Amino acid sequence: MTCCILRFLPMPLQRTFIFVSQLEEAPAGFWVLAAGLVAQIIGLYVSPYVPSRAGWGTCFVDFMSINQADEELMQKGIRGIGGFLQHSKVLLILWSPAYLSRLWCVFELAVFRMANPNGKISLVPMVMVKLAVCCFLTMLCAVISTMSVPCLKLDSPNASFRLQVILITIGALPLAVAVHKSRKSISEKQHLVEELANFTLSECLCSKESDREFVIQSIKSLYGSETEFEAYVQNNLREELMGWRFRWTTPKPLLLMICLPGIAGSLDVTAGLARAGYPIKDLLTWFCASTVGFATLWTYTWWQVLLRLTDRFFATAQHRSVDILKTLSIYLIFLVMVCSGVVASRAAMERGNLMVGVWCLTALLAAVFSNCC
Repeated sequence: MTCCILRFLPMPLQRTFIFVSQLEEAPAGFWVLAAGLVAQIIGLYVSPYVPSRAGWGTCFVDFMSINQADEELMQKGIRGIGGFLQHSKVLLILWSPAYLSRLWCVFELAVFRMANPNGKISLVPMVMVKLAVCCFLTMLCAVISTMSVPCLKLDSPNASFRLQVILITIGALPLAVAVHKSRKSISEKQHLVEELANFTLSECLCSKESDREFVIQSIKSLYGSETEFEAYVQNNLREELMGWRFRWTTPKPLLLMICLPGIAGSLDVTAGLARAGYPIKDLLTWFCASTVGFATLWTYTWWQVLLRLTDRFFATAQHRSVDILKTLSIYLIFLVMVCSGVVASRAAMERGNLMVGVWCLTALLAAVFSNCC
């Protein structure tokens, strides 16, 4: 962004837009957006090798933290799992539909709850990661269209906006597929939880017979017998999980990934305005309306709404057409929210700083409300 403002990088396109009730032009480029994408990919590959220096604490991942090559060390690690569960503050579950069908998973969950009655169980469904990636690609498409279409010199701003809506709608189609699969996955989770009423150890899957023997022995020492453990899972654990709805706790890096295209695109436009010589007041107006209001607060709002709707209206045993209709409804609500955010931020900038402040406040309240619901 700094290189664009100081003219070290070329900005060959001209972007036409309405700014404070006037038709304006400014140089346009995609440098910040491109640099952000490259930096994100590099960061994704580098992050596992960066030491933790931010007070994040230590994470025990059973398969990765237990030696899989040395049989003696592996057995020591397996025998120490109970100790790790007892001293863990949080049990983080990267959930998939097969989770409750695995002997190890049910055993660890039950032992953690016994060792930590007040311990926190945090759930990150793997389908949410896929959903987030689709949202990221949709936002990328929306930002590119929003930045590119005004450079085409169409007849009117309304024609430009209509083309943007069409491109966003097409770009968001993979999101509809991701929402449908997420709803189906949540339905499978509900079915698996209900099946715990008939839980038996003999039906649980375990890849190694030696692991099964260890788990059975541990169950007998902790619960007294296999029957007592099965009764605990069928009653106490099942009752807790029945109320254990997807909380959709979004990891902050995942949320930043979704917001990145909008923020980077807005900063690209800010750089163009600065390069064209617009005063600081106008730059702040654009930054607040677009970067803060739309790219950050409103993106957080529609993401939370999307998660809540996907969770609330999970797939059921209805007719397939009804199920598809629910997915399309969620998809349309998403499109309406994204497009309304674009309209609101543009309308606020057309009417001056007061309306920009109102828009940012509205977006902030919407973000807080969506997080609390």
